Amino acid sequence: MTVAEEVLSTWREAERLLATLPPLSPDEDAVRLAILTMRECYKELTREQPPRPIAISRGRATVDRAQVLLAQTRAKTDARLAVGDRALGEAPG
Repeated sequence: MTVAEEVLSTWREAERLLATLPPLSPDEDAVRLAILTMRECYKELTREQPPRPIAISRGRATVDRAQVLLAQTRAKTDARLAVGDRALGEAPG
């Protein structure tokens, strides 16, 4: 998978996660910013063929940061859901 493909895949993953987050939450803001960053990164990577080495390096770093953010956000969301399930007296799914 090329770096541009990794950026695009992570960008799509972030958009799917964004749709599950509460509006105006800090997590929504952080994921929205990551999406904007990945969009710009993707443009840079696909502007020239082959992409410049600096664009490839930035792309890898962008994907790495976004993956950490997405994992942390998912973990927080899962924890909130588990607390909600317990509050409702339901077994965690």
